Amino acid sequence: MPQGKIPDNIFNLITGRIPVPIYIFNSEFEVVYCNDETSRFGTSGDLGRNLKDFSLEVQEVWEPLLRKCLDTKVEQLREGWITSRLRGRCFWSIACVPLEDNLVVLTVIDRTAGERTQEALAEAQHQLSENEWRFHTMIEEMSECVILTNAQSEIIFANQATERLAGCPRGELLGRQIYELIPEDKHGELQRHRESLLTGQNTVHDMEIRTLSGEKRRLHVWTSPRFDSQGEWIGSFTLAQDTTEEHRALEIQAMLLSISEATSLSDSLEELIQIIHHSLGSLIDATNFFVALYDPESEIYTFPYYIDERDQEFEPQRMPRSLTEYVRKTGQAVLADEAKQAEMYEEGLIDFYGPTSPVWLGVPLRTARGILGVVAVQDYYKEYAYTEADLRLLSFVSGYIALAIERKRAEEILRESEEKYRKLVNEMAEGMSIANAQGVFEYVNPALEEIFGVEPGGLYGRRILDFVTPDQYSIYETQISMRRQRMSSAYEMQITRPDGNKRDILVSATPRLSANGRYIGTASLVQNITERKAAEREQERLRMQMLQAQKMESLGRLAGGIAHDFNNILLAVLGNIELSRVELPKDSPIQRNLDEVVMAVGRAKELVQQVLTLSRQREPRRQPVELHKVINEVLRLIRAGMPSTVEIRHINLTSSDVVMADPAQLHQVLMNLCTNANQAMEDRGGLLEVVLSETELRRGQLLEYPNQKPGPYLVMSVSDTGCGIPAEIVSKIFEPFFTTKKIGIGTGLGLAVVQGIITNHAGAIVVESEVGQGTTFRLFLPKADQQIIAETKQNDDVVTGSGKVLFVDDDDAPLRVGQRMLRHMGFETVATGSSEEALRIFTDSPYDFSAIITDLTMPGITGLELIEAARAIRPEIPCVLCTGFDPHVDVDRANNLHISELIAKPYGMSELGSALRRALAGKKSS
Repeated sequence: MPQGKIPDNIFNLITGRIPVPIYIFNSEFEVVYCNDETSRFGTSGDLGRNLKDFSLEVQEVWEPLLRKCLDTKVEQLREGWITSRLRGRCFWSIACVPLEDNLVVLTVIDRTAGERTQEALAEAQHQLSENEWRFHTMIEEMSECVILTNAQSEIIFANQATERLAGCPRGELLGRQIYELIPEDKHGELQRHRESLLTGQNTVHDMEIRTLSGEKRRLHVWTSPRFDSQGEWIGSFTLAQDTTEEHRALEIQAMLLSISEATSLSDSLEELIQIIHHSLGSLIDATNFFVALYDPESEIYTFPYYIDERDQEFEPQRMPRSLTEYVRKTGQAVLADEAKQAEMYEEGLIDFYGPTSPVWLGVPLRTARGILGVVAVQDYYKEYAYTEADLRLLSFVSGYIALAIERKRAEEILRESEEKYRKLVNEMAEGMSIANAQGVFEYVNPALEEIFGVEPGGLYGRRILDFVTPDQYSIYETQISMRRQRMSSAYEMQITRPDGNKRDILVSATPRLSANGRYIGTASLVQNITERKAAEREQERLRMQMLQAQKMESLGRLAGGIAHDFNNILLAVLGNIELSRVELPKDSPIQRNLDEVVMAVGRAKELVQQVLTLSRQREPRRQPVELHKVINEVLRLIRAGMPSTVEIRHINLTSSDVVMADPAQLHQVLMNLCTNANQAMEDRGGLLEVVLSETELRRGQLLEYPNQKPGPYLVMSVSDTGCGIPAEIVSKIFEPFFTTKKIGIGTGLGLAVVQGIITNHAGAIVVESEVGQGTTFRLFLPKADQQIIAETKQNDDVVTGSGKVLFVDDDDAPLRVGQRMLRHMGFETVATGSSEEALRIFTDSPYDFSAIITDLTMPGITGLELIEAARAIRPEIPCVLCTGFDPHVDVDRANNLHISELIAKPYGMSELGSALRRALAGKKSS
């Protein structure tokens, strides 16, 4: 054992209590002293061993240190990895200190041993400092704090680590109460530890101190009591390890964990930042805290969260040349005290916004896509509230904060997008659905439930197949097959709602595929096209009506062309026959032959009139007609020709059955319909029923009768119980020349003529028929106004008169026969086939003529133009206008010229004479 200044008992006390291997080597590298801890490097009892008896690894490290220490008499230090027998490979700090008599103290500190090694070093430092032992070098180099206090808790020794921790020279520490380094709220805890030391107990605990600069640090503390030789308490020995960074690392880890959890659990960005603020406040002073997020498009900062003691102006704003803008633009963290802020202001880097603070700390919120904004803290009272360590801390956690904010913003955007999408889908007029691979609805919007007529939720678990009739199954199966083949399509089908109503729908369907391309269902957009389909059907009906009208118009043009020339021929025939009958004796057998010819001409005239009526080119001669009389007359006529198996019934349900119509044409209409009814029942008999009723067509009904005006109508229904009309030909029965009868039986003009007559009378005709159940035709005719009926009077003028007549016709046959008929009636006649010549004759002697009779259609000057020119010369001259057919008669022009008569070819002598005498009498026919 070495001898010197230190007594053996003190030396043994120090070395025996230090849990560190301690060797004393002589100049021969022999161990002259070792404590119990040295057994970890050799066998039990290293005293007397030579260095060469140690492991080669130990020799390679220790020998150079020992040799250099002996040679230079200067302490040597080294750290490195050495494998010990018991502890394995560890990191050791080796110190060699020269002693007198060529002795060297070698200590080995296990730096991997953590708290136990540090406690041993602190204890060694305490003992060596108190006894001013040469081991002070080792104590001074320790990273742990070593502190000796006296019985009054005053610091009497502190090593360099303590000096660094306290942030002031040791001279300012010595003599201070240990309590001055401890926060007041911890004094009670320190007092309890002191009481334990007084009983001789060692204490181990964690505590927080406050450095003289005001910084808070966390320590792990080992404390041992110190007694003198009489056992009196003389103070304590403390070894303290600074665990501030370790605790901060744990707190940072906890904070990052809370941020991660908050990112998932928080409901909003504001709530997330509030949790971040709370967590950050455990690490640094975050009394004044804000997050500023930047929008590059608007260049505006928004503040989703802020807490500030003085500033409440955190509305969205532009912040050019602010500290916040500087951090964002440069991407650099900034710790700026008042001097730094003033310097930046002088350099033109920043302007001041809001209240200024002695210290401001801000870092950018950076993600892979750039800088989102800035997070900042500030203090209005302490200039040194934040340190570079706080700057590094905030910079470190800012990345996590930025990621959390970015994720939460993305979630909110996604949530808003989902909400907008959900609102859009729920408010759509079109139905939307998502179905699985079996066609079962997994999602539907309210519009689809409305289309299908079910309560909310009534479609879940059901299929579209549940709402279609069997005839629609093939459409559904075809579409499902297309979906399974990854094909999209649009198709129409009809569904039946629970209330029995049907809906036409248009479905646009797209297959839903999994990530690996497997078919998992269908997404569909469904439109209710019921009204559109109804409109299409109505449009088709109108199109057919238009087609029918076009056919009739074409037929009319053809009929008109024939009628003009044919009527001229009939006029010549009829006129000559009538003249011949006048010249022959009444008892001449030739009279009977001529009667047959007149009857044939009458039938030919009626045929022409039918064709003109069919083509709607002849206006009916209207007069008040009581329909029940027409019905009674027709039923009386057809009764004789009907078999006894057919019953005839007439029902009149009207109070007034007068219409303004051509009675002959109505007679013809009813005869055609009753004849057809009779033919439909000729095999098995039945009932022919004619019902006369009244109705009022209102505007809401005009879709069914689009060509009618609203008002009162008489309805004449002709029904039979015959064979009925097949549905496929109902639309064709009014076409000219269409017939189901055998060749040679019927012309196919009957129903076409009926439709033409009713249409010319501003009426409508509707047919209802079912095969085997019979047919009903309903004729709608406008009811006559009672005042018109009262004012209408019959006119039975007597044909009389004489004079000179100018007779004009461009066709020779009518010209000759007309001239002969006029002369026979006693009129002097000037006849010409040229309208130009006729005008010249009239101009030369306008007052020689009693009347003008002219054809309407002539080359050069027409009949209307001739009359207009004659009236310009002699306004009162009576005029009679004759026409075989002209669809372009200017009725208004004729009325303006006060044309007395308009007669149709072929006309007989009596018809011509009556018209002429009425014109001479100044009367106008109807």
